[in-house]
Amino acid sequence: MLPIPRLLPLLGIALALALLAIGVQQWRLEGLREDLTATVSERDAARNLAAQLAGQLKTLAEHASANDRAQAALRDQLAGVQSSMSQRNSQIERLKHENAELRAWADAALPAPVVCLRERPELRGAAAYRAWLSARDCLHPAAQPAPDQRPAAKRD
Repeated sequence: MLPIPRLLPLLGIALALALLAIGVQQWRLEGLREDLTATVSERDAARNLAAQLAGQLKTLAEHASANDRAQAALRDQLAGVQSSMSQRNSQIERLKHENAELRAWADAALPAPVVCLRERPELRGAAAYRAWLSARDCLHPAAQPAPDQRPAAKRD
């Protein structure tokens, strides 16, 4: 066994190493606490975001459901309009068969400005429709008669 005076420097070194080890552990513990605090903050932020997204998802689902109901109502209206149109077309055909004057009027050719109004290319979107309307020159101003239009009768 070593005498005590020789053990004192070894005990000092051991104590210094022990204090150093405790300091390193303390430093690591502080780092872990900071990491834990950051992780808890991130978790809370993620929970808040998840709650917001769940609310948005619920709102979107409600809007989708309302949209589906509106589409169903529009389909029902379309079916009603198509039924009415079919009935009117059959009534017009019946009247054309019954009335010769009406049949002659219906079989007559449409004037050129009316034909021009009924001509329409296949359009995709509002911008194409707007451009098509702007490019057309079918109707003449009221002050100028169309080329195939008779002059207005003069009133005395």
